Amino acid sequence: MTRYSIKNPGVILFFFTLMLLLGISSIGQIPKEENPKFPSWVAVIITKMPGASPLKIEELITEKIEEKIESIEELNEISSTSQTGVSYITLVTKDSIEDTTPVWDKVREKLDELQGVLPRGSSPPWLNTDFGKEKSISIAITGDGFTNRELTDIAKDFKKDIRQLKYVSRVDIIGDQEERIFMEASNTKLAELGISSQLLAQIMVEQNIIAPGGEIQIGPQQISIAPTGEFTSVDDIAKTVITIPGNNSTVFLKDIFTITRKYIDPPKMQMRYMGEDAICVVIEMQDDGQILQLGKSVAKLVNQKQDELLLGVDLHILNFQSFWVERSISNFSTNLWQAIVIVILFMMVLLGWREGIIVGILIPLAFLMAMILMVMFGQSINQMTIAGLIIALGMLVDNGIVMTESVAKYIKGGMTRQDAAVKSGKELMVPLLTSTGTTIAAFLAIALAKSAVGIYCRGITYVVAMVLISSFIVSMTLIPLLCSKFLKPKEKKESAKVSLPVKFYTKLMRVSLTHKYLAVSLVLVAFFATLQLGKYVNSNFFPPSERFQFTVNFNMPAGTAFKTTKAKVLKAESHILKNYSDDIKNMAIYIGEGGVRFGGGTGDQQQANKYAE
Repeated sequence: MTRYSIKNPGVILFFFTLMLLLGISSIGQIPKEENPKFPSWVAVIITKMPGASPLKIEELITEKIEEKIESIEELNEISSTSQTGVSYITLVTKDSIEDTTPVWDKVREKLDELQGVLPRGSSPPWLNTDFGKEKSISIAITGDGFTNRELTDIAKDFKKDIRQLKYVSRVDIIGDQEERIFMEASNTKLAELGISSQLLAQIMVEQNIIAPGGEIQIGPQQISIAPTGEFTSVDDIAKTVITIPGNNSTVFLKDIFTITRKYIDPPKMQMRYMGEDAICVVIEMQDDGQILQLGKSVAKLVNQKQDELLLGVDLHILNFQSFWVERSISNFSTNLWQAIVIVILFMMVLLGWREGIIVGILIPLAFLMAMILMVMFGQSINQMTIAGLIIALGMLVDNGIVMTESVAKYIKGGMTRQDAAVKSGKELMVPLLTSTGTTIAAFLAIALAKSAVGIYCRGITYVVAMVLISSFIVSMTLIPLLCSKFLKPKEKKESAKVSLPVKFYTKLMRVSLTHKYLAVSLVLVAFFATLQLGKYVNSNFFPPSERFQFTVNFNMPAGTAFKTTKAKVLKAESHILKNYSDDIKNMAIYIGEGGVRFGGGTGDQQQANKYAE
């Protein structure tokens, strides 16, 4: 490999120039996201039966579904919550399963077998496999003096614009309140007129004509007929004419009923932002998307939309994933350039300025080659791969330093530059390959682990392997080529003095070789003493999060009413805003349900009156 490089410098320089250009191009092509993709190990089965008590839900729905699906071997955990009118069954697969689609297909087949078994009035069980998926960007919409309905209309209009952006997979609106038409009348009056609820429902269906009225052909055109009668407002319902049973008199509904349009009370969920009622627009990015480009597009759209909105309506960015990804990439870039400068300076001091520059070239080139491999093998820039790049940063220079120092030594010994480079490559081929292989093997335990941690963190292994393999290739080809072109033999100085570090090291080696058993014993003692110190060092698999975000969960006792939970949360909100307003940039509150999932570990609490976040 080294001999070929020396004999064919043009080919090698062309190859690495091509790698340089492709590597730079790959940086823009690599998908960028905060966390690596991993299987959806968690899903939830939701079954509704309006009005049923928690005990009835448990007996008639939850237990029957659990009995049906407990035979699926791939499920590691089944837990359930039975509330008034709804059943939640949470399923967790074994974390060694990477493709969970067949498991969820089995669950759906079992649920299909329950048709006719569950009580009448219950909805078909729905399996939600998007449970726990992380969201990319969330935007709160507030409006002083605007109703929830008006804010929801603004959010829906905003949602249409967001869906046009590149890399957007899904857009949801949370915090919108459901509305109903309430018709209230005295039971005595209805009995006198002979109007029952069934009769009223029939009249409303007959009057509210939604279906098309047919088609007619006029010349070459086919025209659909849209009949009138569809209810479009409360006033349309109020002016509906009905015939009183038993006689021919007719009246308007408004003469019998008080007709109003109201929000469901209590609501299923409410959202607040910095002390105001709010609506939240939640954006989910496509798989293998570019979060930085998506973030820029959304930020631009938010600024544009803010100028178009009515006075008093404001858009607030709650969670902006692209900020954290850009921050991680920026930190890595800083570490990369610092490493290049430090290596060059050390090599210049210890070996010479030519050697320093040659080894310094290795670092960016190895990383750019690794970027090409990441694109080829479908890796993305995320927390784990950035961690792998940082780990590899401290190891990849070893190959280049050893090769450069070996060539410099042989040149100093009187060899020609070409012979010194070939001899160094021949001698170091196997040792450097062995060193690279063993280092990669040390990280294989992470990639081969059949667990959630292994699947989540395997990007570290892949990236370390890519960088070290790239470093080995550069060290065996380009580094000796550059050494053969630019290194020069140094003139020996007869009066050259031996440096203090060399004197100390030489003396230490002589003492160790003279008292070899004592030296080995001291090393062993130091090794075991160091192991004992380990218990005084705090250990965590993941370091504490550096995000300036955290959540506070409110879990009231079972059976707590929504209004009671809301009152407690509003009290806490008032306290925080009063005492810590200068320290908080934004704060969102979700009452009755979990908030937007961010950072890989929050959100997705099922709807419950006793819960807030």
